[in-house]
Amino acid sequence: MAAAVERPGLELSGTGVVRAFLAVLVPSAVATLEALRGDADLQALPVRWQAPEGLHLTLAFLGETPHRQLAAAWPAVASVAREHRPIPLTLLQPELFPPGRHPIVIAAAVQDARGALQAVHTQVTEALREAGYALDERQYHPHVSLGRLRPPLLRGQAAAIAAALHARQWPGAGGFPAPAICLLRSDLFPDGARYTVLAEAALGAPR
Repeated sequence: MAAAVERPGLELSGTGVVRAFLAVLVPSAVATLEALRGDADLQALPVRWQAPEGLHLTLAFLGETPHRQLAAAWPAVASVAREHRPIPLTLLQPELFPPGRHPIVIAAAVQDARGALQAVHTQVTEALREAGYALDERQYHPHVSLGRLRPPLLRGQAAAIAAALHARQWPGAGGFPAPAICLLRSDLFPDGARYTVLAEAALGAPR
């Protein structure tokens, strides 16, 4: 397992540079995720599965960033959060991503029926660009990475993994609320990433 989340105390007053991103944390008790963890055949695949507490839905990747720049930009992000209520989302069937001959991860797309997550993403990225961040211009496709394929894959192994995923009957109750925007630090280790929550802004919190 990889990518656990630590909460040593919300902290934006540090110094130096951190690898940071904005995300919504995904509760581990989502039916799709529980079905995945309970399937021994899937767990035996050549995949480094994410730790349940590390599952997240990225809103914006900030990259290597000075602490002082994060502290300056965070109030604008928190202001966006206050303008929105918690967002109902649905986790869809896990798939290989990117599609094609050389997939890297198993991921589940996220259904945003009200379009509220897209609105939050748009406002957050606008606020970050105004704060001096150069962000990815590609269209936003919300998803949750569930595991990373272990290279090197043998011939036909990716197709076999895709077939195993499609053969499963996934539960329809993959819904979960997005209650807050979190600012996370990512530290990379040989066994995977470790995330630390630096700040958190509840959606719809009073001013």
